[in-house]
Amino acid sequence: CQLTFFSNAPGVEAFPPFAEMRDGTRVYAQAGIGGISEIMTAFEEYCVPVFSDLPTAELTLLGDQLSSGFAAGHADMHFQPGSDVAVFGAGAVGLGAIQAGRVMGAGQVIAIDPIKYRREFAVKMGATIALDPVAEGDGLVERVRELCRGANDRRFAGGVSWGRAVNAVMARGADFVVEAAGLQAFPPKVEAQPDPTNVKTVQQAWDSTRMGGHVMLMGLTLQPVSFPGAALALLGRTIHPGQQGGLHAMRDIPRYVKLIEKGKIDAKSMITKRYTLENSRQAVQDTADRTIITGVIELA
Repeated sequence: CQLTFFSNAPGVEAFPPFAEMRDGTRVYAQAGIGGISEIMTAFEEYCVPVFSDLPTAELTLLGDQLSSGFAAGHADMHFQPGSDVAVFGAGAVGLGAIQAGRVMGAGQVIAIDPIKYRREFAVKMGATIALDPVAEGDGLVERVRELCRGANDRRFAGGVSWGRAVNAVMARGADFVVEAAGLQAFPPKVEAQPDPTNVKTVQQAWDSTRMGGHVMLMGLTLQPVSFPGAALALLGRTIHPGQQGGLHAMRDIPRYVKLIEKGKIDAKSMITKRYTLENSRQAVQDTADRTIITGVIELA
């Protein structure tokens, strides 16, 4: 537990307990509001008014996962029509970014994930191609650059600079890159990540971004990450912080509700398994095993 959320870990007091059970067990509220409970008191500032007949299961994805990934491309980086988009990680957050690429009219959306069923799912959600980082190995970044190569290597003839000079090499890549893979805190029951720490993935996301492009780091890594100093100073790449993809909850969630209603965002398909409150522990386990895209716990 201490690899991820310290406030969830037994024996680690991130904040004082809110209550005690009869046997003396201390009760903590993760993130200060709790969850997975039949009854929960939510502060007003944690609520967003929604006026819709959509199923509540679909609306739950707008609390984070789907909305955060979609906001990365829609509300923060602003994917441009015809642009090249690359998304590392095709879980719930990454699929939100992939859908943003489709809705915003990206020229191509490159999905990158080691898990086969997630690559296939990414294509259904709007990716134009899905790459396996394990199979691509050290050639992954160059593969992304090749896919974003353009019609020719002459910039002033509508192409992309493709010379062998160092600056030209570093100039290649996608216009927008979202890193949503995250670290592998628990051994999955499906294909594993090439680098469980996620450090290499973050560096690949940076290297896959073209000169003047944008990269958002949404996945978590607990290790130091280094970038070339000259590239940071000279290539004009913008690094966006990944906290919920820049989502402005009060502004964006009502908009995304309308996009779901119009069929632009597909929330229903992303719910790959439903659970009762009694089976909530299995929901957490399946998420750790990475055998589902998104699980929803239904109280009734």
